[in-house]
Amino acid sequence: MPIELFQSDTFDVLVVRYTKGSTIAEGTESLRTFATGNTRKTGHALLIIDCSEAVVSDLTYRKVSNEASKKVPLLAALAQCRKVAMVARNDVQFGFLRMYEIIASEGIGFETGSFSDDAAALEFVGLPFVSVAALIKAIQAETAS
Repeated sequence: MPIELFQSDTFDVLVVRYTKGSTIAEGTESLRTFATGNTRKTGHALLIIDCSEAVVSDLTYRKVSNEASKKVPLLAALAQCRKVAMVARNDVQFGFLRMYEIIASEGIGFETGSFSDDAAALEFVGLPFVSVAALIKAIQAETAS
């Protein structure tokens, strides 16, 4: 699956990274797989979604709305989640993320934010990193130990 998941107990975060060519529907399926197989059952306090490599060429308001409605119950099931930061790399992605954020925020009980740069997203959730790549590297070092 072209979606990568990185979990850290140290930083109490789940990072979801869309890899090159991945779609919003694949992101929903990855979240469903994670939520149903999550051994922590309560999830992490923080969720970072890096959509920078996601395909947006076929997105419409209807598709974003449909996927958001599928993800809201999955996100709501993450009982410990306090904040979700979503990161885009271009204006089209950012526009769709803002749309998704507004739709999703109506059905979940935690803060959401859409950002066009890593540093702002990580500051929003309170993590001391300047990039998602640096956070992932720290998570990988943590899990390698």
